Amino acid sequence: MAEGLDLAGAPLANDRFRPLALLGRGSMGVVYRVHDTETDAEVALKTLHRRAPEEELMLKQEFRSLADIAHINLVELYELFVDERACFFTMEFIEGTDAVFAARGGRSAGAALDADATEAADRAARALAFDRAGDLYRRVLELTDAADGEAVARLTAKLAEQLGNAGRGLQAAEAFEAAARGWEGLGAGSDVLLGLKSKAAEQYLRVGRLEQGVAALRPVLRGLGVDLPASRAGTVALALRQRWQAWRRGRGFELRPTDSVAPQVLQRLEVCWGSSMVIAAMDPVLADVLCTRHMMDALDSGVSTHSARALTHDAVTCAQFGSKMVRRRVEALLAEARALNERTHDPFDEAVYETALGGVFYQQTEWRKSHTHSERAVAAMRERFPWLSFERATFECWSLTALMQMGQLHRVAERLPACIADADERDDLYSAIGFRTGMLNLFWLARDDAAEAAAQIDLAMSRWPRENLLHARPRRARRRCE
Repeated sequence: MAEGLDLAGAPLANDRFRPLALLGRGSMGVVYRVHDTETDAEVALKTLHRRAPEEELMLKQEFRSLADIAHINLVELYELFVDERACFFTMEFIEGTDAVFAARGGRSAGAALDADATEAADRAARALAFDRAGDLYRRVLELTDAADGEAVARLTAKLAEQLGNAGRGLQAAEAFEAAARGWEGLGAGSDVLLGLKSKAAEQYLRVGRLEQGVAALRPVLRGLGVDLPASRAGTVALALRQRWQAWRRGRGFELRPTDSVAPQVLQRLEVCWGSSMVIAAMDPVLADVLCTRHMMDALDSGVSTHSARALTHDAVTCAQFGSKMVRRRVEALLAEARALNERTHDPFDEAVYETALGGVFYQQTEWRKSHTHSERAVAAMRERFPWLSFERATFECWSLTALMQMGQLHRVAERLPACIADADERDDLYSAIGFRTGMLNLFWLARDDAAEAAAQIDLAMSRWPRENLLHARPRRARRRCE
């Protein structure tokens, strides 16, 4: 490599590769087009802006998670290099067309965008390169004529999907709301608007923005026939009333084809299920209202996947009480849920079932079993559903907490810093607080670093915007440090 040649503000510290051009840069790293003098081929090389332990770990994980994957829409990864001078990996270089040039098609930036303009972004989305797809959709939106409302609304919704898939929930929620406003101005139907608004609410909740998420959720649920009480007392009363109704109803159901169920019921099932899962740690009473409504709707409608989810969640809830009678009920609920999953073979519901087992065994203080099943759920999320960052972080937290209970600090040390760095980078308050507090905060205390334990707690409390159950976790951990 030519000594001192610097195309991005940081030299490439390896004599084997000669830089030819800067291909792009992101928040963590830089990608060069380089000549590999050993193979006499042009390759792409990704390196870091700066050498920091957490960023080096993330670069290694990125390479190792993709190195063995072969797909028509993914470039091939070649070699990982780590030494005292640099950390980078090489990959296949493919000649392509710049997204801005393709989008303009020889016209001015304000010209209307045709179908070819979004091909690069669509291809990145199909290849699960969510951040890249989001960047491309932003660039395409900049080139789209603002007067073309339909194109703007359509592209904004696509951008929101990719931001959500990348785990950037706050940005995704704002983009979904913008898309909903755009389609509303075009006179779109209520089903389209409810779909976008429900996704906005879910994304707010997934990253811990409880007040914004609930505010966005209320009109969505109202449109689906569910009115949430305005007061806390009303929410508690509704939770108790629904639990009584569910107890009287029992858990019997008759399976029906999904296409025989009213679309509004199906949409209500999805909204109640998704929101109850993410609200549970922040507002358990409101979560119970939504979860119980989901369970009754699921059993009444006979939709197999939702019936399995309802039974699984009820098993985890019952496991908290711990008596022998309750244990028998938990076993019966899990057996029914497992039988339903075996009928559908839905990989997501199988992952939910695994993490439910992890939660049940955790409540029963069987740490090794809890860790085993939580790890299976984490692996399923990484391999099959990489866009479900909330679920992955939640299952990871269960798994790490079980390791803490078993005293395996060295295994926690291998994973916890990267989990925290990932949550912070995505501005995910829920996950960032979960990884810093509760049982996992004992990680720093066990290493005789009370100051770091307290600093992690203070950081978590300073970022959390309101008083609720999740805010109580840092306070309890703070008292342990003191």
